Amino acid sequence: VVLFEGWMSGFSAVDADESGGAQGERLDQIDPGLRTVNAKLNAYARWHRLMSAWVVLGVDDPGHVAAWRLEAERAMAAAGRPGMTDEQVADFVSRYMPAYHAYLPALYAAAAGVGVGGMPTMLVMVDKSRAVVPPAQGGV
Repeated sequence: VVLFEGWMSGFSAVDADESGGAQGERLDQIDPGLRTVNAKLNAYARWHRLMSAWVVLGVDDPGHVAAWRLEAERAMAAAGRPGMTDEQVADFVSRYMPAYHAYLPALYAAAAGVGVGGMPTMLVMVDKSRAVVPPAQGGV
């Protein structure tokens, strides 16, 4: 058994000129930098083809990611370890949230449907407290 984990595992490149974001926007409307990300995602298709099954851990609201990162940074500071300030966390998270906005809808739809890359897929959605919620509540 090999586990392959990553914040963007399962993201697939999309047609940059078609709508597809959470609100039906084109990539450039979400963030101009996503064209570069989108082009690089094609290289991950090779890895995705090596998977025999997927477990997708989804969030009912991607905004929870910022709160979780802030919580982790504050815990590090409380333990006497270096961590980011609230402002640094906001800046850091803002850099990858456009990708979540652009690619999570398709990932969740695939996971709830035919499976990521057509492979068997288990979709587990969590809420802000990290409690498992039914997929229908999770925005899928």
